[in-house]
Amino acid sequence: MKFSKPVRFVPQVSLAALALLVSVSVVTASTPSLRILALEFIQVFQRTRSDQVGPQNVLEADQAQPLSEEMIQEAERRVRTTTTVSEMEAERGFDLKEPTYLPSGFELQEVGSPYPEVVAINYENSQTGDRLFVTQQRLDGDSPVVGPIVLIPSAAEREDYNFSIMWSDRPLFDDDPALAGGSPIGASAKTTPIQIGNVVGEYVEGTWQEVVASNGVMQGMQWVQDTNFRQVQWQEGEILFQVFSPNAMSQEELTEIARGLR
Repeated sequence: MKFSKPVRFVPQVSLAALALLVSVSVVTASTPSLRILALEFIQVFQRTRSDQVGPQNVLEADQAQPLSEEMIQEAERRVRTTTTVSEMEAERGFDLKEPTYLPSGFELQEVGSPYPEVVAINYENSQTGDRLFVTQQRLDGDSPVVGPIVLIPSAAEREDYNFSIMWSDRPLFDDDPALAGGSPIGASAKTTPIQIGNVVGEYVEGTWQEVVASNGVMQGMQWVQDTNFRQVQWQEGEILFQVFSPNAMSQEELTEIARGLR
């Protein structure tokens, strides 16, 4: 799925996060009343064994083949795009949250849905060109099992901040457990817990970069510590939320946006 600006959705690759999520109760006491607040921590990011995933040094005869025209057309038929959130709610049949706080200058540009269970709301600052995305994914039914994954092209192909947000309905590349479900991040990635209401989410900086075979097909990914790419993810009930910017938006602003979703 392509937005009107160079942001690439890859609907043939998809993801959810049920099997590998870890729930932990964190209890804090507030004085003087000593009220107990139980916070649920659900680990949305899954750390890979190394910063590069997928097969390496693959013989040309064993390289993955490009998608067929039929597969591309099938993925395109699944995609929906609207100009308002309410239209997408009616199209996909579940309630969507919108930010009550946005940094100055950001306005809604487009609402996209590569799967019936996944919606991405795209905001842009027309003065600076900065981007912001709020994605929401139902984790029930036929939801993708892997994702969201932020992905940039290989170094040879990259132009400015062209990137993808990717989901997959099957495990990716190899037997690394982090590629079987949830939102994988590299082994060296550093996460920070973020409280959002009664749950604890995670903040991370960095992104995946495509590793491309000689025939042009992606055969793996490399984690890169590009601190322009920043995101917060958390789960409420059966909905996985992501607030993401590729433009070095501060952790504080991303957190304020996340906490203000209604």
